[in-house]
This record gives sequence, structure tokens and C-alpha cells, in this order.
Amino acid sequence: MTARTSVLPAPTWHGTPANLQHQWFEFLRGHARQQAQTRPAQLRRELSYAQSDNRDDRAQLRSYANESRNHQEKLTRLRASVRTYNDEDYLNALEALFALPEVIATRVDRHGALVVLIRPIRSDSLDLGDFEISFDDLVADYNSYIVRSRLTQDDVRYRNLSMCDSFGNNTHLFRVDSLTRQQFCDFYANLDLAGLVRAISEQINEVTASSRALLQQTVPGAEPLWDGFVENPLKALKQLQKRALDRHQLARQIREQERLVADYDRAMRDLRERIRQNEADIRRMEAELVALEATARRRGEIIDLADARRTLRFITHMPGFLGMRFDEDGTAVIHIRTSWVYRDRRYDLGDFELWLRPNRGNHKGYGVVPIHATRLPSGGRSTTYFNRYASHRPGLNENDWFCFGGRSGELGNMLNDGDFGHFVNIAVNCMNSVNNADKPGHAHHLPVIPMEEVWRHQPRTRARRWLARVAIAAS
Repeated sequence: MTARTSVLPAPTWHGTPANLQHQWFEFLRGHARQQAQTRPAQLRRELSYAQSDNRDDRAQLRSYANESRNHQEKLTRLRASVRTYNDEDYLNALEALFALPEVIATRVDRHGALVVLIRPIRSDSLDLGDFEISFDDLVADYNSYIVRSRLTQDDVRYRNLSMCDSFGNNTHLFRVDSLTRQQFCDFYANLDLAGLVRAISEQINEVTASSRALLQQTVPGAEPLWDGFVENPLKALKQLQKRALDRHQLARQIREQERLVADYDRAMRDLRERIRQNEADIRRMEAELVALEATARRRGEIIDLADARRTLRFITHMPGFLGMRFDEDGTAVIHIRTSWVYRDRRYDLGDFELWLRPNRGNHKGYGVVPIHATRLPSGGRSTTYFNRYASHRPGLNENDWFCFGGRSGELGNMLNDGDFGHFVNIAVNCMNSVNNADKPGHAHHLPVIPMEEVWRHQPRTRARRWLARVAIAAS
């Protein structure tokens, strides 16, 4: 369906006063005088806030430094408590391990760590099977497990041992009730593999002591599922202990302290940077305050006339500019016609008056300046960003506002600084645009207007009478 194209009516008012330039200069002087009165007080407030923030940040920095120092001292103590071993210690541990009759084979796992195969010995010569002790069998539920790698009886019989729990559906994986994962890690970290083997053998013998009826005496010396010994057990034992130390409680405490020290160091770097920027702002505000107080009397009397003319020409020649007038208090009021181009169509957004002074209504933050709609698109709906407080009341209402969103702060600074050219340019561009998420909905309800329907500046064909009078008076 082809959208119906509307032709816009004439604006409620347009044009500029005959003495436009003179009134514009007076408006700029008034703004400068007002800033000369209000800016120092504003600067003093901002300076007070900045100095207070700086004191708080410095106190926080001292607190962080104390906390970081405490954690660093604790980290030093923890690192000092880590025992170190030499090759002789490792060889002694291996000698004690291989001296146990329960140890029948060794291998390395996928990480290169030592794995030990044991065959528990009972005085009554019952064959309980072979059990593999591997660091990989320390699982995340804080229990310790061993793997039975050879069954001397069928699975059902072995599962009937009520004290020997199976893990999940794996009947080959059994929990060692008397040892926690931390105790396993302690054995590994202290190089006491012989003590670990003895503890596991005692556990297995205790489990099977009350289940003799379920076990049958078998011929000792059954072949294990795997056999042999590692050629370089020293290297494998070092890797095993390294993995155990990584999971040891002491290692976790060291990592936690390292993390805390790093976090505090990062927070202190951020605080120092914020303090540096804040102190630079304080110096800038102090210098500006001194300069303002020194030139307070002269401000408002001297303006850059050439720059003022350029700004006025820029504003009055903007597409959509309808006119400019001045309020009773001398505030400049700009009348603009807004529209939005989307997918090769121009949509009417209405005509608006903008007061070049801060908004004193409820929405002075995002609203920035007072805005009054002199004409809304047919149907009475404009963009969702214009909020009309009391549509039945004629004229300006301070609570009518246009939401400039994230550009509100930037626009507010330009307004306070008297940078009216940039202010009007950005404000009008915002009013002529629609956010991506809102485009389909706005295109649905806004009327389409001709692409060339943009109010443009029409140069005068004859000289202004007021300028002529000024020229005659000057001659």
C-alpha cells in the first residue's frame, strides 16, 4: 500500500525581528553576565564535591594498601610453609613404596603422574582383587576413590559387600570411607605413598572382614590385568606430587591470597588514576575560579562580535529553521520544523520552539531546555521522545520536555558555556532522528510528507530598515 503524502500547513509564526543581530548580541551579553554571577558559585560547589571525593578516595587508598599488605604478609608465610624436596627424598619415598609386598605394578597416567597397582594381603589368603591408586580418582565431591581393576568374583557378589560402596553405575569404582580427598593430597604432598598404600589396604581388609561368607578362597598369585614398573619412577613421582600440591589446601590458600593481592593492587591502580584525574580537575577549577573572580566586572560587556555573527548565521540558515524571536527577558527562542527520513521517505515530526536557557521543570536533566510544540503531525502524535505535560494549555509549560537521552549532559555543558551554535545543531539533529528500535513503529503512525518539504532560509531581497537607520545614525 502506498502511503498518503501530506502537505504541511504554514507554521504558526516564522521570520526574525528587524533588529535580530542587535537582540542576539544583547542575549549573548546577558548570558555572559548571568554566567559571571552563577558560574563562580557553581564552581565552588563542584570544587567542594571534588575535594570531598578526593579525601574519600585517599582514605580508601590507605585502607586498600593496609589490606594488601596484610594479604601479602599472609602469602609470604604460606609460601614459606611449603616444604621442598630433593631427589634423595623422592628416591627414599620410592624405596619405601616398592618395599611393600602389596605393590605389584606401576605405570603413568595421561598427565605423566605415577599410578600404583596394589593387591591387598590377608592372613587367610583370600584374594580380594587388585586396586589401582591414581590421582585422577580424586573427584569433586570431596571423597576419595580407588579403582578395582580385576574381579576375582562376579560383580553381583562384590556389590553385595554392603560396606564397600560403588560410585554411580560403575561397580569398579569404590569409595575409601576412612580417607578424605584432603588426606589423599596430604599423603601425596608429603611423599608418603607407602603410608597411603597401607591405609588403603587396612580399609579394604576392614570392609571384607564381615563379608567372609561372600568371598571364596582362591589360589594366590592370579595374573593382574596389567603389570610392569615405570622405567623412570622419579619423574613420575614428581609429576604426581605436583598435581597433588595444585589440589592441596595449602595451594588453594596461596592462590586465594595471590588473587586478593592482585585484586587490591588493581583497585589501588584504579584509585590512583581517579585521584590523579580528580586533582587535575581540582587544579583546573581553582584556576578557572581565580580567573572568573579577576574578570567578573568585565564579563558580560565584551563579546566576540565576529563569532556571534557566525553563530547567528549558522542557526538561521539551518534546514528546518522557521524563525527566531526573543522573550520578554531577552531569551532567544528558535522555531524549527522537524522531520525524519527513513527508507527514502520523509515523515513529519512537528514544529517546535526551543528556549536557549536551562529547563526549570521536572525533567530538567534529560530535557535540558524548555520546548513547546506549536504544531504536531496530523493525528496529534509526535515522537515518543517529546512529552507534553498539559496539551490543553496554550503556550510554554516548563514540564513539556524532549528527551535528549545520552547527549543531555553534553548539551547542558554547551548551553552553560554559551556554545549555542553547536547546541542548536546537535539538539535539532536529535529531534530529527529516531532510535533504531523505534523506527518501525514511528514509520507506521507518522504522516509522510514530500521529500522537499523542508523549511529553508529565504534571503531578503531588500535591506532591513533597522540596519539602514543604524547606518544613517553612524554617518
